[in-house]
Amino acid sequence: MSVPGDLLIQSTPLVDMTAFGSLEQVSGSVVIAYDAQLASLDGLGSLTSVGGELRIEQNASLLQVDGLASLARIGRTLWILDDPVLEDLAGLSSLTSLAEDASPYDPALGISGNTSLPACWVDVLEAQANVTCGYDPGTGWQACTGNDGTGSCGP
Repeated sequence: MSVPGDLLIQSTPLVDMTAFGSLEQVSGSVVIAYDAQLASLDGLGSLTSVGGELRIEQNASLLQVDGLASLARIGRTLWILDDPVLEDLAGLSSLTSLAEDASPYDPALGISGNTSLPACWVDVLEAQANVTCGYDPGTGWQACTGNDGTGSCGP
């Protein structure tokens, strides 16, 4: 199954993504945000491509993103913001194409404010997808800060 356009999953009672088990492609952006009970992205295992950005933001119970294990391409920015109990990004191990359709003003990565996530996961994704995290030397703005967890990183 594919979705033409954007897929917004916001403020739902979902605890996982099993309802989306047959989803393979989204031509626009995917936003998974403000889902307080969402503990995993299990159920998105068939998703291989997102044409726009992927934004995972403020999901208070999200522990891991293993359900994204088949995701290989995100056309624009990968945002993972303010998910306080997120511990690793191992589920993104297939991601190799990132921000190929982004404007020069969009960062490839924006991973910030995930207080249980070790910062080294940003390094892993940068190396894996051959991209860099957003940074504006003029203003000092950084798109990948506040990932303060402890632990090891790597696929």
